[in-house]
Amino acid sequence: MLKSAGLFLMVLAGTGLGFSSACRLTQRLKALNMCMQMAVYLKGEIRYGRLSLKDAFADGADKLCGEYREFFLAVSRELEGNTEKTFAQIFKECGEMHLGSLELTREEREEFLALGSRLGHLDVEMQCRQLELYEISLTQHIRQVRTQLPEKKKVYQSLGLLGGLLAAVMIW
Repeated sequence: MLKSAGLFLMVLAGTGLGFSSACRLTQRLKALNMCMQMAVYLKGEIRYGRLSLKDAFADGADKLCGEYREFFLAVSRELEGNTEKTFAQIFKECGEMHLGSLELTREEREEFLALGSRLGHLDVEMQCRQLELYEISLTQHIRQVRTQLPEKKKVYQSLGLLGGLLAAVMIW
């Protein structure tokens, strides 16, 4: 009886791992979409509102929620009170602190954090162009994730179940 319960729990754990991996893929797509929204908000605030980065981040925070809102507010606060650090340093530190737990690949995370080094010291038009380039890159990442999502989710779920079954059979 106890052995059967243990085997059942092993299959359940393997299945849970598979579904957890599939869920992380969905979270990655959501994070990429939110990065796109942040870039669009910033571009709008800079181009049409003609706001400084500090004000653009403060106003953009009103349109976001959760860790994204906290990131925008932290950047705005740091810009307001800090004269020692560059914008790139502030952007990177706040990004790592508030958005470090996002399900992004290393490349996507580095691309996002590098955006800070391309903003802040340019004129309005160049900042908007940099944000547009980032949007193009994000669009490619989002398209890639969307096309792979259904297949990968099935694979992860199936491998999780299979791994759990295989472990249970080996112990049996």
